[in-house]
Amino acid sequence: MSKHDDDYYDFTPDPEIDEDEEEVVLTAEQVAAVGIIERSGLRPHGVSDGYFHFIDEAPPSGLARTYRSIDVDQLILAADSIHEIEYHEEYRGITNKGRTYTEVLVTLAARYRPLFQTLLGTVWSESETSCAMGRPVQLGWTSKADGSGPREVGFHVCSSKDGICIELSPAPPLSQFLILDLPVPRASKGGPDYTLKIYTSSGDPKVNARNSQSAIDGMLFELEARYRLALSVVARERPSITAVDQRSADDGPLAVRYPQSKVPREVASLFAFAAEAHDNPPYTFLSYYQALEFYFPWISRRNAIRAVRREIYDFDFEASDDNSVLRILNVVERSKAAGEEEQMKLLVRECVREDKLTDFLASGENGDHFSKRGPIAGVPDINLKNQSDPVHLQVTKRIYALRNRIVHAKDDPRFSATSQLLPRSREAYSLRPDILLVRLLAQEVVIATQAW
Repeated sequence: MSKHDDDYYDFTPDPEIDEDEEEVVLTAEQVAAVGIIERSGLRPHGVSDGYFHFIDEAPPSGLARTYRSIDVDQLILAADSIHEIEYHEEYRGITNKGRTYTEVLVTLAARYRPLFQTLLGTVWSESETSCAMGRPVQLGWTSKADGSGPREVGFHVCSSKDGICIELSPAPPLSQFLILDLPVPRASKGGPDYTLKIYTSSGDPKVNARNSQSAIDGMLFELEARYRLALSVVARERPSITAVDQRSADDGPLAVRYPQSKVPREVASLFAFAAEAHDNPPYTFLSYYQALEFYFPWISRRNAIRAVRREIYDFDFEASDDNSVLRILNVVERSKAAGEEEQMKLLVRECVREDKLTDFLASGENGDHFSKRGPIAGVPDINLKNQSDPVHLQVTKRIYALRNRIVHAKDDPRFSATSQLLPRSREAYSLRPDILLVRLLAQEVVIATQAW
């Protein structure tokens, strides 16, 4: 469940319990409209608070089921339009088939207060009430602070050069119906939901989609950089690390003990942040990876000391022999020259128990995630039947490659084969198994340091 949902909607203890249906008599046209909407894949649920509710058994957000609500008076409009509109591929939004109109839900990047309160407290410059390019303007209006009349909340800007209009305004009823997939059948409360609307000229849908994305990126960047209004679009799919990964009553009694693990403050802080950042999967992944990174110098020193002692205890070692001393120097130099990936391989090989890895990777919960058919591109797959690479080496290669996809954003042909893994993308919201894998590695390393 996203923070956006939590800020704007009431919840019932059990979403399976239907609310008392109101005695609302639909017209013949409205009944027909319900039938059209039902054939599109939404199952009628009932009426409450003047809204007709539908159940979505396969919502784009990835939840098992959600509810979609629309004002009864808007049923006919929804039925007339629903087959002309598609869900946006990346965001909680909609677009028409020609990609000449795109609408995406926005929220505050930092959730210190509701979005509408922030927009209401913003002083907007006067703008035209009609679009210079003849497109609809849907700005919200409210009373001025001194009560002296209405003022607009939002903006509508155009580029005649690009043939594009961008508008920030309240989501129309049809958009709310299709975009706001809710965990329970409730209507919106409080301030309205705002969406960013992009109008492009007719033409190639693929070009329109790219132009719309560029307009969204540019507008959000300038709003934050020039005006300190930090907005973000809401991802289509919810984060993959959710309350499912938190403790529940089914886990049995909690037998608390005095902590026996001696954990450096840096590592403990990174684990704590990873648990807090579940709504940003790449951050969660990197926090656990940084916990591993903390131990790179430690494992390198241990390995170097062990190698030096091996040379010293060699039967052929002579302190007066230059070759013997040079062998020790070579060992030290090699340990200093080891790169990050090599240190990672060494850490996993020395500290992570192979049976723990195979048990995790063989779990049916992961499905095909780590295979070539998995949702994450540009990273090596893991195959327990691979005879050429041991499992710890396969795991290390994948985790390191995934880390590079998250942190590297270089405009360089050398890195063009694999694009950056963006924080608000379908890949990012599919990271759960990889996050749990790197978490397991970090836990194993902490355990190993207790024993050494």
